[in-house]
Amino acid sequence: MDVAWFLNRRLDFIRQLHATSSAPFIDRRSKIENEEDPWIPPYSEDGEPPFQLEWQEASDSVDVLGHMCLCLVASSLQAYLQTRVILHCEKLTEEERKRVFRKGWIRGYNIIFTEAFGIPLEKGPVSLDDLEDIVLTRNSIQHEVELTSMRPRHADRKPGAARSIFLDSHEVELLEGMDQSTTTWLAPPTVHVSQQTLESSINTVQRFVAWLDAAIEEKLYGQR
Repeated sequence: MDVAWFLNRRLDFIRQLHATSSAPFIDRRSKIENEEDPWIPPYSEDGEPPFQLEWQEASDSVDVLGHMCLCLVASSLQAYLQTRVILHCEKLTEEERKRVFRKGWIRGYNIIFTEAFGIPLEKGPVSLDDLEDIVLTRNSIQHEVELTSMRPRHADRKPGAARSIFLDSHEVELLEGMDQSTTTWLAPPTVHVSQQTLESSINTVQRFVAWLDAAIEEKLYGQR
């Protein structure tokens, strides 16, 4: 079974899904900002930005599509790792699963591949922090939901954890001004998945899997 092939087909699908689905909302938002037809503002003296509701709806739609696609990227990576383990490793007992996945499934699979194949995942071309950022952001999307906003907030990361790439540029400026000794956010920043950060996360997963797949194949069958 060519596990990496199936993963890459999934990632290609996610990539085109986001680009195709977000295009009309990005176009609407751009036309409203540039006052292009059919979003030419009527004369008004009330001082309110014209078509604010339509602009916000388009912006929220792009955000939600980004959130959904990032969740699909994370689940695709997890499915790849699960499939490799099912194909090549003995089934873990419940006690072994608790030990291995105690610090999350990225660190858990690092233990499995290190013990089963002698392939520490941190030796690959992608840092485990980058992979965990995708997973932790997926968790925030699914669990840190507020009724009054379409954007979930990042759950507090542990002190010293790497900063997520899935942040709004304006919120990054605010975080830069925070006391660096602060270990928790008073108001956690919102999750922002842009076309660029989604593409970056897909590329990250593809580079990681290309390396891991080659390393596993070499361990199983020798140099080809």
